Amino acid sequence: MVYVLSAASQFEVKTGKAGLFRLRGHAHVIRARGVTARIVYHPNAPAESRVEIVVPRTVSRSLTPPDTG
Repeated sequence: MVYVLSAASQFEVKTGKAGLFRLRGHAHVIRARGVTARIVYHPNAPAESRVEIVVPRTVSRSLTPPDTG
């Protein structure tokens, strides 16, 4: 099975905080438009399945306000 997402799709990445510097870190939400993706799913051989995502860097932006502190 092959699923294809069109360039009209959007992709969001939500980051978190962890590790030694988690108290000084920030959580962010980044959204990109114009994303293309292809999902190849093999139900009888899941290890051979894959996801390919292409995110143009020029169309991504952070939805998190800048740190003003």
